[in-house]
Amino acid sequence: MQLIQLKLNHCRAAQDLLMQTVREVAADVAILSEPYRASVGGEWAKDRSGKAALWLCGDRRLRMSNILVADGFVRAEVGGYCIYSCYLAPSLPLEVFSGILDDLSSEAQSHSRRRLQLLGPRMGIRLDQRQRTRGTRGVCIDGRRPP
Repeated sequence: MQLIQLKLNHCRAAQDLLMQTVREVAADVAILSEPYRASVGGEWAKDRSGKAALWLCGDRRLRMSNILVADGFVRAEVGGYCIYSCYLAPSLPLEVFSGILDDLSSEAQSHSRRRLQLLGPRMGIRLDQRQRTRGTRGVCIDGRRPP
């Protein structure tokens, strides 16, 4: 399964270019931040704010299932993976940011026996390989401080 990740900044031209790019690279799922709008074609899932989105744009045999729409993130199961798209605005108050991060962490840990893709701007975790990277605030998604 091919994934592509992009922040679109609510820009129509960027989303138009994305539509061309997914064809060129044969992407199956686009993991998006700040999409312009849910376009025609494929399946879409967005978080409550509409700023984190998943777009099933490729293989027509793939389907989204078990979609979870939440504050700051959206999750769907696609092709044996749980895929998350996350977007937390830098202007969020710290307590709101922390609450959403706690919800996301709990949700991801409930699927830890599956292959996960958890992506957002400046944040990425592949839990099937147990790789950890820093989030934008310097804390791993599971709440522990990075080494």
